[in-house]
Amino acid sequence: TPVLGAVGEIMLGSYTLPPDHPDAKIVADLHEQAVTVLGLIDGVTHLEILKCPRGYLVGEITCRPGGNGVPEQIRHQYGVDFWRSFLATSMGEDAGIATPPSARPGHLINFMLPRPVGTVTAITSAADLLALPGVEHAEVRTRVGDTTPAPLDSSVTAGTVLMRVDSEDEVPAGVARLAGRFRVEVAP
Repeated sequence: TPVLGAVGEIMLGSYTLPPDHPDAKIVADLHEQAVTVLGLIDGVTHLEILKCPRGYLVGEITCRPGGNGVPEQIRHQYGVDFWRSFLATSMGEDAGIATPPSARPGHLINFMLPRPVGTVTAITSAADLLALPGVEHAEVRTRVGDTTPAPLDSSVTAGTVLMRVDSEDEVPAGVARLAGRFRVEVAP
């Protein structure tokens, strides 16, 4: 789903891939090419790759950690604190990251909970989301009574949830479980 047209209405997010996954090699190679072309030699980067019928497209690359739950997702999956590494490399210090970092088993799904335009009249609690199988982290920042005006962008979310599944085949079912549990109701 094109991200900009879906902001505020559906859950958006990503999931981690094991190092031996075919897409992981493609993404790592695209990242290496991007940082080489830009002349980056150290630091933390956030690269967005879009997989579409035409292939893989670089959406953006920035010299900072990702947003919307990505640093928490990386910390849970690889034990890497992106913000600590970002600050360390910015000050010329060692990032303290093993190469390559060791990954926990499975796939870690990062959900960005939708936050529609309007005043929130009801919203699922973090505790209710943590009760779902596989959920390791849930943060719901939006409260009943909060109001969000239009237009929305991808930084406007109700919160983030991290859910672990054993295989890539289980990702759609994990997404469906969370989508079935999370509700946000708004009034104009």
